[in-house]
Amino acid sequence: MGFKIFIILFLTFVFLYGAYFIYKAFKGWDNSYVPHKTSARIIREIVGYDGTRFIMGIIGFVFALIPALIFSNKVLGINPPERLTSKSDIIFLTAEPDENRGIYAPGGDRSGNLQSITDNIKYNSQEIRNTYIKISFKNNYLDALPLIIFDLQNLEEIDLENNDIENLPIDQLKNLKKLRKIILTNNPISSENLKQIKQLQNVKVIQ
Repeated sequence: MGFKIFIILFLTFVFLYGAYFIYKAFKGWDNSYVPHKTSARIIREIVGYDGTRFIMGIIGFVFALIPALIFSNKVLGINPPERLTSKSDIIFLTAEPDENRGIYAPGGDRSGNLQSITDNIKYNSQEIRNTYIKISFKNNYLDALPLIIFDLQNLEEIDLENNDIENLPIDQLKNLKKLRKIILTNNPISSENLKQIKQLQNVKVIQ
């Protein structure tokens, strides 16, 4: 038996096993039924009849989904949509060291989700905010630019690659006097808004 045939048969078995779990989760069973396995009896005792059905449904879904994805990818050559595999909720901030004005900012990168970065910017002093020179929203698939970044007056670069942004606020971008680069690759930016962005003085636009 070829290795590929073996993999197909194994994936089919796992898929059917998962489908059976899903079937049992929906159909249920006699309330008086007592599982033979000790672990199953303990789970049923803890979560009850409906809880056991729910857990079986989750297990069945996982057992059915994983072989289906592997089969579609390895055998049929079908890959999941790119944004499902590339989407990131991480935002990066880059800061310059600054020992002036009685503060010390070590520089380097900071990262976190949108909420944590927003809080970071909001609760820092203006002196600390002024050390940030780059921010990256790459692969976040945002439909709008978070306005909190306009508190970063010394920003030189904004990376918006792989987002869903159609318009950027031109008047507020003009207030970022040190802005030198905006990366807009893979955004449905409107032609009119793009034209306005390209008219910003000393700002390079990368599409």
